[in-house]
Amino acid sequence: MWSFKTVRTEPEPEPDGEHGQLLEVEPVHDVVELWSSWHNGARPTAAENCEAVIHYAEYDAYLGVRS
Repeated sequence: MWSFKTVRTEPEPEPDGEHGQLLEVEPVHDVVELWSSWHNGARPTAAENCEAVIHYAEYDAYLGVRS
């Protein structure tokens, strides 16, 4: 499981033998821009950026707005 608290500089093997994910820069940029537009133009914190990108990587869906 990904976490914004964890940063790996070298890949570690996945426990089930699968490879991790690699996201291209453009989709990551889109995730952050969409987050901002859904939050009235606010700039996300680093943690909010990470949460949105991790959610996108895990679920292939954008993180919705929380009330």
